[in-house]
Amino acid sequence: MADPAIKFRKEHVVKPKLGYLEENTMGYYKSVYQQLQCDVFNSEEEKATFIGNVLNETIGQELTLSQNQLVSRILECLLRLASQEHLSRFIDGLMKNPQLACSGRFISHVTQTTLTLAMTSLTSESLTQEIEQNVIKNVNLVCDVLLEDIVKYVLDPYASHILRIMLEMLSGVSVPVKVSRSDITFQQQQQQQQQQQNRVKDAKLKKQVPDVFVELLHRLSAQLSREDILESCLSSDVAAPVVETLLLVSHATDSVLCQKTCRQVLKSMQENKDGKVLLDHCCDKFTSHVIQCLLMVESEDAKVAFYEQHLKSKLVDLAVHPIANFVVQTLIKHSSFDLFVLVFEELFVDIEAVLAVYHIGIISSLAETCIKFKTKQKKLLQGLMKAFHCYEPADRQTYIAPLLLTLSTYDVYFNTEENKIISTSGNDDIAATDTFQITKLENMNLHGSVLLQKLLAFENTSSVVSSIINLSPDNLVLMACNQFGSHVIDLCMTSMTVGKKSRDAILMQFKGQYPKLAMDKYGSRTLDNLWNNSCLRQKTSIAEELATKEAQLNNHRFGKFAVRNCALHHFKHCRKDWERMQSRDTKKRKLFSDLIGDQTQGEKGNILEKKMK
Repeated sequence: MADPAIKFRKEHVVKPKLGYLEENTMGYYKSVYQQLQCDVFNSEEEKATFIGNVLNETIGQELTLSQNQLVSRILECLLRLASQEHLSRFIDGLMKNPQLACSGRFISHVTQTTLTLAMTSLTSESLTQEIEQNVIKNVNLVCDVLLEDIVKYVLDPYASHILRIMLEMLSGVSVPVKVSRSDITFQQQQQQQQQQQNRVKDAKLKKQVPDVFVELLHRLSAQLSREDILESCLSSDVAAPVVETLLLVSHATDSVLCQKTCRQVLKSMQENKDGKVLLDHCCDKFTSHVIQCLLMVESEDAKVAFYEQHLKSKLVDLAVHPIANFVVQTLIKHSSFDLFVLVFEELFVDIEAVLAVYHIGIISSLAETCIKFKTKQKKLLQGLMKAFHCYEPADRQTYIAPLLLTLSTYDVYFNTEENKIISTSGNDDIAATDTFQITKLENMNLHGSVLLQKLLAFENTSSVVSSIINLSPDNLVLMACNQFGSHVIDLCMTSMTVGKKSRDAILMQFKGQYPKLAMDKYGSRTLDNLWNNSCLRQKTSIAEELATKEAQLNNHRFGKFAVRNCALHHFKHCRKDWERMQSRDTKKRKLFSDLIGDQTQGEKGNILEKKMK
């Protein structure tokens, strides 16, 4: 008879946690990571040998090692540096249990990295036929696993990422990071923006793929476009980005499939069991992103029909909604000329209501599209003046720049009620113009600055530029020394729509203030821009002013840059050499700007030729 104590111990044996590894194994991979970080290798061959030896140690343990949080990340680093042979062998190890490899919390990240690297290797010139066939075999295996239970995997927080990356790989399309990753942190966004400055905003075909992948893509797309799948996806924060990826991928590869998918998505939104209408989806945190994606990829006729059937006469209500306003912004940016005119006229009627809830993105989108189509620019500016209460009387129109920059109405900015009290107490000599001069420009706003910059790109900028020139020198300095306002001054000096006389007037307004600009973090940058866009006579005037404070500037954190950039030492001691140097720099800048201008015109000409063909 068995000992009861032994039976009790067997039943209560504590199983190790998922991803648990022995201490010596953990220590080994930690030391591997430290050596990679310190880069202790004497040559690339030595490093490749080291990585190969480490990956050889993983044979038969790929699944176990990849389930550990720390080791999975170390393996990702190793795989990015691995040879094609080691990469192919590692995939084979993961595919011993493809269900786990696709849906595990940590192993799914390793699977995603491995598949992405394997697909990249298909374009390599040194790729052998054996490795190519192995990659295709494993991609087929992953697709088969996903298609077996597509409902389960599309709603899985880890497998859904594998689905997205498979759609990208099978089509050869690169999808924007903000779509392919739903849980990205702000810090990661900043890092990826630095690493991917040249990445396109929209999905773009990046490489050709094997013919066998086209069939797999159509199979996967057909399953994801099913009515029951879409109904589950649209209400899920995990699955909605899969639908977005599908739309962007099909838009770049197969327009017929794209429009068919768009129709299926719209049908699913209209015939859902929850009783939601399409406008409810526009206000939904997750589904609204899908609608934005639809507006980006739909045909022009489909977009017009979408507006006529669902959005017409409801745009203002959507524009003031905290979520739906982004749908309206996307509609504006991706409208044809005729559709934009309809959208503009509907929103223009109640533009003040949009500004009242600080949805400046709507107004910026309108301004941007006005520039794109060269229409409705004057009307939009007049509408903004009315919304900020500075259209009538006419003399108030010169105040539009500070009002936009601070996003304040005329009454709030100048505190008109207080001024009335002062006036009735006997101080009638304080006129509106004096109030404009003495009111301090404070609380400048990022969105106001962006909107003001858009207006400076209009064909007629006289009203906005006059408003900036009429600011007092002190307020102009405050604008130039502000992180948001300084960009407005920069654009005034570089915009093709701002005339030379206006730029000269701005430089005159800064006279006597240049040392203040030089000793400010943002003002010093503005000073550089003013300097680079000045003629020799104006540079001489600026240098004379700065030279009187040279010692103070030299000892200042930011002022020393002005001394160097303006070559104040040469200016004081070798004036002729300084003038020759500045004339030479001016010619170089003009020549460079002319070259850039010619190149831009050439690109525009090529685009027009293609359109005509």
